Amino acid sequence: CLICQDLEVHSSRQAETLLYLWQKDPDFKAKFAASRWVCLPDAARLAKMASKLPVRERKEFLACLRRGMAENLARLEEELDWFTRKFDYHNLDAPWGESKDALERTANKLGGWCLGNEPLDGNTF
Repeated sequence: CLICQDLEVHSSRQAETLLYLWQKDPDFKAKFAASRWVCLPDAARLAKMASKLPVRERKEFLACLRRGMAENLARLEEELDWFTRKFDYHNLDAPWGESKDALERTANKLGGWCLGNEPLDGNTF
């Protein structure tokens, strides 16, 4: 599909740019580490493309990526757990917290954006 091919090219370029910034801009490393991370398909793309980095930077990047994704997925798991428990009548009056849209955010994290507002529309981050 022409559209899928075009999206693939742009996604690869964005991943290359992210790795370039990781290498060249110390401030970017801190911003990346403090971010909401990326979806699993893009995390896999970044991990594969990290082979282009020098060994020391590759190890540092992959450790940061693994740590951040693990923390992010653990948070989503907790929010999904509360999302499901919220439907028990015992929790009727308990606050939703961050879990109200956990199902949508988890689907987007696992498969790339597919539900809800488009990424970067001002309401996502």
